[in-house]
Amino acid sequence: MTVQDGITDPASCAAMADLARSAAERFRDAVVARYQRDGDWVELTYTELWERVRDIASGLVALGVDVGDRVSILANTRVEFTIVQLAASTAGAIVVPVYPTNSPEECEWVVGDSGAKLIFCEDAAQVAKIDQVRAGLPELEHVIVIDGEAEGAITLSDVATRGREDGEDGELRRRADGIAADDPCLIIYTSGTTGPPKGVVLTNRGFATGRRSAVEMKLFDVGDVIYLYLPLAHVFAQLVQADCIEIGATLAYWGGDPKQIVGELGSTHPTVLPSVPRIFEKVYAVAMGMVPPERQQEIADAIRLGIAVRLAQRRGEEVSPDDAERFDELDRDEEVMRFIDWEPPTLAEQRAAVADHIAEYERWPDHGRFVAESPDGQFLGWFGLRVHTDPHVPELGYRLHRRIWCQGLATEGSLALLDYAFAQLHASAVRAETMLVNHASRRVMEKCGMTYIKTFHVQFDNPLPDTDHGEVLYQITRNQWRAKHSDGA
Repeated sequence: MTVQDGITDPASCAAMADLARSAAERFRDAVVARYQRDGDWVELTYTELWERVRDIASGLVALGVDVGDRVSILANTRVEFTIVQLAASTAGAIVVPVYPTNSPEECEWVVGDSGAKLIFCEDAAQVAKIDQVRAGLPELEHVIVIDGEAEGAITLSDVATRGREDGEDGELRRRADGIAADDPCLIIYTSGTTGPPKGVVLTNRGFATGRRSAVEMKLFDVGDVIYLYLPLAHVFAQLVQADCIEIGATLAYWGGDPKQIVGELGSTHPTVLPSVPRIFEKVYAVAMGMVPPERQQEIADAIRLGIAVRLAQRRGEEVSPDDAERFDELDRDEEVMRFIDWEPPTLAEQRAAVADHIAEYERWPDHGRFVAESPDGQFLGWFGLRVHTDPHVPELGYRLHRRIWCQGLATEGSLALLDYAFAQLHASAVRAETMLVNHASRRVMEKCGMTYIKTFHVQFDNPLPDTDHGEVLYQITRNQWRAKHSDGA
């Protein structure tokens, strides 16, 4: 392996099987990932990434995954997707991503056509899709669930534990050394043709060349933060991910809710945003919507000047004295910067602002609805129960203002609503629906003790027009609620 100026030479290290190890050796304690856990942003270093990848890769070897075997991943864009993909590559497998919104039949086509030997599923809902079509997948030997547990599936933590106990780093090195540049590393199924999706085979040499191009073009640099929400089942996000790890930048993963993208950009402060035009338009519209009409032209001019000055500085070009002076003035102007450099409240601030509203049932008129407000009367969101057909089975719903979204607050409010539904309304069960891709809300449901019931499909226009997204249904019964309280939960 040859290293030039901190970047691995793709001619001597073309295999994706060596990417995680190589990055850990070069960037060590630098941050490779930021992601949300229980409402807070946590970080993962390059060294920690390699440790997790190594353990899971060794666990895959112990399960019988060999060089050239196909390994599918059925999950949303999240840090675990990156970890298990790198683990599969490190074990010498060919990765086959599957869109998380695919129907069971669509999953069957991709997994079956590629001949996948093993599949990583995000959660029980995704495992259920594979279970429905398992009879049509004779080559599929193992199902691994990333979050929680699922009947008939191995947990990701069990795979990692087995890898730590049984794995031998020498076997992973042997496999990486034996992979040729023109061997395949990834198969992307595209719907850009007539008939069923076709698998496009991508080689190690192609990906190494792409990483080298990213270095030469200076798309990213050490210290850059790349916000990633695009699906890793698509080649664009795959290239961004590989380029980031090659260069030593940081990937900031979205929380799973399209409606929270703009707020998360304010929390993560990315320097690079790979995206489709629609999201750029939304970001700008939301930002300008926070500015009083009489100041919008002033703020727009300040943004244009800031972009021009920053680009010139990055290119090493001279900035005119007038522009530099005006830039410094605006940078010191708190009235301007409060619109440009806004940061959302912390979890503690959010909880303090609405704790009284969550605790006081009498504030909930109209069958359990209450509005959360800050001490100065600003609207923060709402929680509520609504009845469709059966008044004994209301549906839980909540909506927090995009600027103060936090899973911890959503969980507290939802738990209070469940208590209200069972203790005050004497409900026999409570249901809740959320988007399949909305990871944060699904975690809220699970933390509240609700169980997955089914997945169904609905047409949505967000984040992309005319896109078919899955919806998931969760439920908790009165007996389950009682058991949860009797356990002291």
